[in-house]
Amino acid sequence: GDAATADWLKAMKENFTAYKGNSTVMKAVNAGEIEGGVIYHYYYFGDQAKTGENSKNVALHYFKNQDPGAFVSVSGGGVLASSKHQKEAQAFLKWVTGKGG
Repeated sequence: GDAATADWLKAMKENFTAYKGNSTVMKAVNAGEIEGGVIYHYYYFGDQAKTGENSKNVALHYFKNQDPGAFVSVSGGGVLASSKHQKEAQAFLKWVTGKGG
């Protein structure tokens, strides 16, 4: 309910430590500084494909459908009304969101 959510958010705010970037979070988990973090999985696989030194003590966990930890990462693009190259910008967006992009 609302009270439990407010308590959870308060605890998150009070205990929050910002880590700049996926690799930094992964390194902190790997070193045992934190118990877990949210990263894009390809940072883990990228490190594993190289030396694995920043991910040897890390395991991936995938949130299941409708789990509160799950999220959707949405990328978007647009053209400013003030753009001097409207036509070219629209063409680029069409290309980058199509099969060729």
